[in-house]
Amino acid sequence: MRDGQRRERLLDCRPMRGFLLLSLLVVLGCNGDDAMDGGAGASGDGDGDMECNVTPPTRCENDTRWADVEPIFQERCGSCHQGLAGGPWGLTTYAEASTWPDHINDAMRNCSMPPPDAGIEMPVEEREKLLEWIRCGTRN
Repeated sequence: MRDGQRRERLLDCRPMRGFLLLSLLVVLGCNGDDAMDGGAGASGDGDGDMECNVTPPTRCENDTRWADVEPIFQERCGSCHQGLAGGPWGLTTYAEASTWPDHINDAMRNCSMPPPDAGIEMPVEEREKLLEWIRCGTRN
């Protein structure tokens, strides 16, 4: 391959590299530092010095449904997770939130979301309610 052809191929990749870099920055910006280290020591209350004392449910006791958790998603997640182009996936509707149970489960268990630098407090009770919704099968 000639140098001119190689240069053209590299230039053709620039938009993709820019998109990947932007995507990485968005993910890192929304996750904060605690997402990178597993959230150890984070409480999700913006303090970062407290333990994450979430107790995941072992069974579905209260038949938790979307109507029970929708206000939590709206208040605690909706300011970032609106599903807009270039931003993190949406979490403001049932159709959106119900497709991410594994990610939500991890974020609630390690208190990495909302990130401490977001300034959004999320009480342990709300984290456990979201975990219960997931345990109950993300019912509508």
